Amino acid sequence: MSNRSRIAELAELEKDLPLPVRTFVTDLRTYFLRLDVSVRLYAVRRHVSAATLSRYLSGKRPVTWRFVEELLVDVTEHTGVCPTSEAIDGLRVLHEADLACRRPARGLDGLEERLLKADEEVSRLRVQERALAKALEESEGKWAKEAVRSAGLQAQAEELQDRCRAQDSALVLWQNVSMGLCTAFSSLEQEVAFLRQALSETRAALKAAKAHRSHLEERLEAAEDLLEQGISGASLMDVLEAADRTTPVPELVQLVGGLATGPREAFASELVTSASRCRPVSEVQVLLSSLYAMGLHKHAEAALPAMVGSTSTTPAAPRPSRRPPRKAPWSTWPTPTATAPTPPPTVPRSAP
Repeated sequence: MSNRSRIAELAELEKDLPLPVRTFVTDLRTYFLRLDVSVRLYAVRRHVSAATLSRYLSGKRPVTWRFVEELLVDVTEHTGVCPTSEAIDGLRVLHEADLACRRPARGLDGLEERLLKADEEVSRLRVQERALAKALEESEGKWAKEAVRSAGLQAQAEELQDRCRAQDSALVLWQNVSMGLCTAFSSLEQEVAFLRQALSETRAALKAAKAHRSHLEERLEAAEDLLEQGISGASLMDVLEAADRTTPVPELVQLVGGLATGPREAFASELVTSASRCRPVSEVQVLLSSLYAMGLHKHAEAALPAMVGSTSTTPAAPRPSRRPPRKAPWSTWPTPTATAPTPPPTVPRSAP
């Protein structure tokens, strides 16, 4: 729209306007035309009614200096040229002359000035209201976002608390399991120590048993050698007496069991009879029970006449030999003994 159209849009100045008023309004209209906008559009920009702006520019209503300053700022922004200080001071002088000219002419006793101040206050409050409404809207949006975020954080905090409680329960459970494992480990450690000791003692006993078995085999071979050499009955009895007086009952039972086969069966029966004569009845009872348990009934029955003839539980005195005593080759050999291991103290186990 051209400047002529803008001028045509503005209301014409009244002919009876005082010269100061006409001069000030003319300068004001000149600045307004530099904006190249319509009265209605500029009224919307400055939050005033189009009728009020039209009265300002036609001289029918006094203008506030604040409106003049805002108009000069808009002109500077639009044109890029700032009015000089002399122009602003001259415009201020004209504005004061306009106000001074209006008071006595209309005789309203400052009512118009009060109206201008009230209008400025309304405009200021309207701008403040819009700014506060916009700030409130932004704050409400931020509040809604923070409320949602706070709810999410609260849910996460509750979830973390539940996890912490579950972890505490699991920690207590694992502590109990660890204590059970420590107790079981201590018990197993003691059991391992006991088994090692028992294994060591059993190996020692096994070694002694093997040596004793070899000893008995050598004695048996020596006895067989005597029989093959044709030793008389008296010499054989001396050998038997030397054997059954020094050999423990368990070893004697093993010796009889080894002789109870083949041509050595008579030797086994004679050995049992000789032992029954020179040993206490209590040991003979143990000997016979062991022979019956091994199925050697015939050899056990060979000792019965000797038991019937014995009237004392003390061992019978050795029968005097007609020949000088002949020491058997195995009589001086040591008889090994084995002791059973002592079990460890019982420690209760707790399942892990």
